[in-house]
Amino acid sequence: MKCRIPGRRASFRGGLNGLINAMSDLLLLLLGPSPEAPLRWGVFGETRLIEGGWIESAAELGDLPAPALSAARTVALLPGEQVASRLMPAAPRGAAKLQAAAGYLMEDELGESADALRIAVAGERTPPLAIAAKAAIIDAWADAFAAAGI
Repeated sequence: MKCRIPGRRASFRGGLNGLINAMSDLLLLLLGPSPEAPLRWGVFGETRLIEGGWIESAAELGDLPAPALSAARTVALLPGEQVASRLMPAAPRGAAKLQAAAGYLMEDELGESADALRIAVAGERTPPLAIAAKAAIIDAWADAFAAAGI
């Protein structure tokens, strides 16, 4: 799955198996419904948890221990109720056309303007999967990560 946020860089390829196999020096964040809510964190090395815990809000991200702040990769997972996903069985060929089709699909399914959403496409799978979350949520978390230097 690959996700691009305008003005920010975020990507992940390989699905869950790829994530598990790539857990060498990884900070995993299980996010709450907003940056003001508690969240769980864990640092993984060679597929095992090295250290982890809870923090009260994203304001405390900068206070995580050194292994967390120096992790080579960071993966943040939103709560499932904040993310929508839909299969694209009649997906067009070409990355630009696929992204545009995903925008129309999610706009119709969610009843929100595509401008109010952040939409990604997992195009490596058949059929492709369109994934969306509200832009305000993604942007709030991205700002919290930037403030913490993550």
